[in-house]
Amino acid sequence: MNLRTGAQIFFILFLCACAESDDSPRISDKAPDGHYLRISGASANEFLSSSVYAGLTIQVIYAKGFEPAATTVTQLTGFLNSRINKPAGISIHMNELPDTGKEVFTLADLKDIEYRYREQFTQNDRLTLFIFIADGIYSEDPNLLGIAYQNTSVALFGSNIHAHSGGPDQPSRQLLEATVLDHEIGHLLGLVNNGTAALSPHQHLGFGRHCKVETCLMHWTWENTEFIVDKLKDRMYPPDIDSQCLADLRANDGR
Repeated sequence: MNLRTGAQIFFILFLCACAESDDSPRISDKAPDGHYLRISGASANEFLSSSVYAGLTIQVIYAKGFEPAATTVTQLTGFLNSRINKPAGISIHMNELPDTGKEVFTLADLKDIEYRYREQFTQNDRLTLFIFIADGIYSEDPNLLGIAYQNTSVALFGSNIHAHSGGPDQPSRQLLEATVLDHEIGHLLGLVNNGTAALSPHQHLGFGRHCKVETCLMHWTWENTEFIVDKLKDRMYPPDIDSQCLADLRANDGR
């Protein structure tokens, strides 16, 4: 899921709000420019091209018991290398998070955790990506598996991923993790029509920033527990980006 729709209005309101407002995002002292507080998709070209940032640093934090599988991390690196131009390479930092004491996460909770635990920020010639694997579900949609909620920020809802993988007639944990992660990062790359312009009419109108091609990685059903188990049951690898989404990425300096 991406939050581009309506988020621009929220961002303008934030800029106009008084500093004392409890709803105002807190800017980390380690990133006073607030680069990471932009809307999902705002850094699409920065991810795809090497003209501004030649490298990518990824910070993954996870709740105890929700460490991503090694194959998920390998899949993530392969997916990114196949779509973005980062000649200085991709580095990954992983850390276990102290117990949050939560089972349900709001958007404000996700931003607060990022404020407290994000250590890697965009600087010099390296862009950064922040990934949080939560030990709970999302307050706005209990069936949601992941969300791209800021321009370099993604959260996966580990409780839903664990409940719908690794059992009889379920996909492997690694496959479900990798599929959801690739999908959410696709939103950060600007899909669909979310910072990377759609060259053809393939946005699934009425379903946010998603592709209308059902087999495409960017179809909305790949992030929802009601559909993804059945769709993955006969697969060994995450779905691919369809040709129309791929054309969009390449036109925005991607691969």
